[in-house]
Amino acid sequence: MIGVFDSGSGGLSVLGPLRRKAPDADIVYFADIANLPYGDKTLVEIDALTYGGIHTLLTYGATQILNACNTVSASLTLGQMGAFGVDREDMIEMIGPTICGVKALGYKKIAIVATRATIRSGAYQRGLDVLGIDHYAVAAPDLVPAIESGATSETIKKIIDDIVDTTVANGCDALLLGCTHFPLVRDLFEQSIIERKSDIVVIDPAEFVVKETLKRFDVSGNGTTRFVLSRDSVVFREKASSCLGAPIEALTESNGIVSFQIPRV
Repeated sequence: MIGVFDSGSGGLSVLGPLRRKAPDADIVYFADIANLPYGDKTLVEIDALTYGGIHTLLTYGATQILNACNTVSASLTLGQMGAFGVDREDMIEMIGPTICGVKALGYKKIAIVATRATIRSGAYQRGLDVLGIDHYAVAAPDLVPAIESGATSETIKKIIDDIVDTTVANGCDALLLGCTHFPLVRDLFEQSIIERKSDIVVIDPAEFVVKETLKRFDVSGNGTTRFVLSRDSVVFREKASSCLGAPIEALTESNGIVSFQIPRV
């Protein structure tokens, strides 16, 4: 069973295309809503939350882990994977597959928009340096909380406009969404780019990560999708239902942990 881990609804931007490409895969998704956002936390805090999240997924039957949180990906080391009780080959994170995928796209200067922690880690910057691709980093600490709270499109668009203005001003030809929450509002990024009469291309890492998952993970099964939340969120439940195109089933809550399933469509 594939376990998908994220601080909240961001991982849905990876789960959606994964589910479409692998309809038979059995998936359990853990959203650590009680502790989001991760982007402003220390490395020690992120490590502890990562350990707890992966332990939760293993408890619910996951045997392979897709870490759909860029902030966690930026803080992971190979040594930590062993400590989490997961073999290196049984864990996929966001940054490595993305850097490999970007290599073939031919962009000259890429703006990386991500959480403070991801930008601070320099993980994407180092990867692009290795490829010889110029880059510009933009931290967007307000965007994840706005998306998770269900803020209006107008409120989110104002945050995005500032990001796009900076991207245009720095002569970038591509904008890499270095947080899985951000593709959930990709339409607003593209609208902002069009309004500025720019031809900047938006890059969603989900394409590269899903491709890696299909190659390395077991995607056979019954097509079950189970969600586990460290704290209930109506906004998350609505996004999950919309993502998979079906209503939630079997909603339960025990000791603050919420669990539900979404049937195969």
